[in-house]
Amino acid sequence: MILILYLICLVAIVYLLLIHPQRKRKKAQKQMAESLKLGSRVMTAGGFYGEVRQISEKTVILSGKENSLLEFDKAAIAKVMN
Repeated sequence: MILILYLICLVAIVYLLLIHPQRKRKKAQKQMAESLKLGSRVMTAGGFYGEVRQISEKTVILSGKENSLLEFDKAAIAKVMN
């Protein structure tokens, strides 16, 4: 009986410390990617700063300095700058 209670507590702790925060981050990332607008300044996960020029279903085209255009996956957008 104590072993079963111990296993239930262990599963609950793993869920609260690992699974729940991961889902929360993933949901926030998805909402941020869906809220992108043309002209928004963003930073990618790799540290590239650019302005959104075109948005498709899965990718975003960003322009950097001197109008260089680069295509990124929406999941690569780490932050929208104000």
